[in-house]
Amino acid sequence: MPRRSKPKKSKNAPTQRGRVKGGWSKVADNIKQRFNEAAREAAVAIMNDLARKGPAFSGDFRDSWQAIAVTGGTTSPTPTGYPYTLSDVPELNLRSKTLNTVRIFEIVNTSPYALYAMDIIPGTWRKPKGAQPIGGIEFGVKTGKRKFGESFRGEIDTTEEGEGVSTAKADWYENYIRGGELSKEFKRAVGFAFRSAGNGNIKL
Repeated sequence: MPRRSKPKKSKNAPTQRGRVKGGWSKVADNIKQRFNEAAREAAVAIMNDLARKGPAFSGDFRDSWQAIAVTGGTTSPTPTGYPYTLSDVPELNLRSKTLNTVRIFEIVNTSPYALYAMDIIPGTWRKPKGAQPIGGIEFGVKTGKRKFGESFRGEIDTTEEGEGVSTAKADWYENYIRGGELSKEFKRAVGFAFRSAGNGNIKL
């Protein structure tokens, strides 16, 4: 009986092992890339939210929000100010072993008077001669009487006349990160930590 010759295997025929290995690799890369995009878009949304809700006398504080990649980024953009875009947020290092860390970005404000603007510490206030506040985007400008000595930025009595000026609600920052505007689910999913430059982390 004649022997049957084995069919020749095509060089271009993919093996099952090759398809699975390459396929899973691409799936993992796609998931990481989508995660990178989602996290960066969330950072942009939060910085713009903070800019809209925060005070604005000269506009410097509003233009000083920055996203820092905790896991390390492949880019280090210099923020251009409000309104913020994806070009202001670093690309995440998709090869980092700590990509699934609790914190992905830190949202910081690099203004030297950030702690005062965020109502974290009190200060003494005076309106620069001839200066006019541009006003908060959502709040505008309100004037009133401010108590003598140290006070928090938002502590003015608008029912009485005075030279006190406020361009954002009192405790606007605390209300934003602790209240319902930034949902717990969103914070948990994206893993943001908030701090001001010089006050360490504010744990959420």
